[in-house]
Amino acid sequence: MGQTLAQKIIARTSGRTHVDIGDVVICEPDVFETIDLVMPHYIQTLKDQGVTRFRHPERIIVFPDHEVPSQTPQAAMLKKRLRGQLDDMGITHFYSEGRHGISHMAIVERGHVLPGMLVTGPDTHIPTLGCVGALAPPLNYEAVQAMALGETW
Repeated sequence: MGQTLAQKIIARTSGRTHVDIGDVVICEPDVFETIDLVMPHYIQTLKDQGVTRFRHPERIIVFPDHEVPSQTPQAAMLKKRLRGQLDDMGITHFYSEGRHGISHMAIVERGHVLPGMLVTGPDTHIPTLGCVGALAPPLNYEAVQAMALGETW
């Protein structure tokens, strides 16, 4: 029997030729999309555990788009420190404020998401990337671990 697009993407990113519905597999997402307000917390969480690099920093795309402009001094300070934190962690795909629109559209417009990709991140709107034929399940608590390890189940 044929496979759905989701099964094909999951099979590819888990190193398999075929997956069945109900299989539990470990996949390596092609792209991790995240935002400015959570990324500083993720980086600090990892540093507290002794992790100083992400497995695939080139796959992490960061957009400041959820609080523009910053509504509090605390949010402004988080954003101010973010660029240096990203550099320290080896993340080069950062689109500063005023250089894009909504992250879920900008990531496609910038060529980071293509049909057949597995994309994930800590935002409940990320499944909208299905509009270009990507599989994009949201991650919440496991997002920081997935970015650190470069994989998720």
